Amino acid sequence: THDLKVTVLADRRTPADLPIPPELEALHPIWEPHKLETIEASVEVLARMAPHVVVLQYHPAYFAWETIETLIEEAVRQKAIVIITLHNVRWLSHQELRERRHARAALERVDRIIVHTVLDLNFLKQFGFIDNVVLMPQGVALLEHLPADRGTALAPSPLIGCYGFFLPHKGIRALIEAFDEVRRIYPAARLRLVNAEYPSPISAEEILRCRDLVERLGLSEVVEWHTQFLPHEESIALLADCDVVVLPYEDTSEASSAAARGALSSRRPVAVTPIQIFEELGEAGYRLPGTDSRAIAKGLIDFLGDEALRKHTLSAALDW
Repeated sequence: THDLKVTVLADRRTPADLPIPPELEALHPIWEPHKLETIEASVEVLARMAPHVVVLQYHPAYFAWETIETLIEEAVRQKAIVIITLHNVRWLSHQELRERRHARAALERVDRIIVHTVLDLNFLKQFGFIDNVVLMPQGVALLEHLPADRGTALAPSPLIGCYGFFLPHKGIRALIEAFDEVRRIYPAARLRLVNAEYPSPISAEEILRCRDLVERLGLSEVVEWHTQFLPHEESIALLADCDVVVLPYEDTSEASSAAARGALSSRRPVAVTPIQIFEELGEAGYRLPGTDSRAIAKGLIDFLGDEALRKHTLSAALDW
């Protein structure tokens, strides 16, 4: 057993009262997305710390590769082992040549690249990255107090859940429109949105648009809103009461869905749109026929009306 001393350089939006686990020596909220000067401050901290290992979680929504390259250069200069996890690999294929060159230059200097899917593994092979790439699928945190299987019989008032950050590409507006159609067949149906507001104006704007839509459709009495960021256990407990949990995403270049894993850990049948991010689920997620509201409505009506299909999907999810 190694006595590791772990320091985290975090986003400045990290709450000041965030509990620090005992294995964490220090937490420094030091950087802000797309603010180069805050990365320069992070480089200075690295220089002072002289760490043995540097682990980077990279997402293009936060920084360009040219910026991350400066962090990697400092870590390499100190002869640290450098490990980077890529959360959105396909995004690279849409970038200009200059950005791809910076990405290649950075990745060639790291000791280990971690990806979450076989698709990402094969994508990096096209760029010549093989020996330093490792596949590490995201895990699922199962809560012991939830029943392993509370059955799939449909409740008299079917409860449809949704999970994940409240962002435009999550398809929540389409789900609300679809829910209005579902209620024509299941008039007692309810919708539970366990969708936390993301710390970005686009999230707050999307919540307002969806609230307006719910009001216009006359659904205010049958839609629940849980937009605060809840502890994992509370979120999953809310999903565990649902008859089906829906992830109505539009297409995305994200590699893997943490929200899907949260939905699966609720041990309820999960329905997803037919996009690449959900391919790794196999039969563990019921495929809706499309991403628009009409397709989502049809898929949900079919799914709610077929207990054998819900039972099969849940069984496949538990195996998965």
